[in-house]
Amino acid sequence: MIEVFKRKIEYKFGNEISVAADVKLLKEDIYLKTGKTIGYNTLRRLYGFLPENKHSRNTLNLLSTYLGW
Repeated sequence: MIEVFKRKIEYKFGNEISVAADVKLLKEDIYLKTGKTIGYNTLRRLYGFLPENKHSRNTLNLLSTYLGW
């Protein structure tokens, strides 16, 4: 399920998240489109650049808002 969610985020972003530098650009895009900030490390965890934790409800809600849901 989370893999589908991540692919939808990449589609909205317009670029595959393949290196950590992409995460920084995604973080900025999320802020521009939602007016809300998300942690750089939170996104790095989501995309596997850091060990993954359980994703918080706030994180998932913010990313859902970014997707227009």
